[in-house]
Amino acid sequence: MNPETITSLDGFKPEESPEEAQKKQQQRQMRAAREDILFKIVSKEGLERLHTVEIGHPSVADKAKNLILNFVQQRKLSPLVPDSEVKKILEGITKSSSTHVKETHKPAVTHGSMKFGDEDSSSDDSSSDDFSRRRIVIK
Repeated sequence: MNPETITSLDGFKPEESPEEAQKKQQQRQMRAAREDILFKIVSKEGLERLHTVEIGHPSVADKAKNLILNFVQQRKLSPLVPDSEVKKILEGITKSSSTHVKETHKPAVTHGSMKFGDEDSSSDDSSSDDFSRRRIVIK
């Protein structure tokens, strides 16, 4: 291989069509317009909170930004969104996603014929075997 070939492969990017380039440009413009609107309607502290969340969880920050814009548009939030409202929105997003994870990924621990993690309502004598009725929570 000659050095010219190696140099050209280093920065190899497949050619994109003009339509794809135009679509990416429109997305960048829409993102910039959205950020500009958020800058005008969200408090400084709220913007800082969104930025901090965006660093670690970009999808959560993106959902929060979309919700804020939708709520303001529907007049469910005032045009000047304080940090407390941003915090409530983020908590709602994280609660709904963590609840979804907990509900869909419930491990059941079994030991012999006992299954921990589910309530056993068939037993009438609840005081005699308290240990077997305890839930094991795996986090």
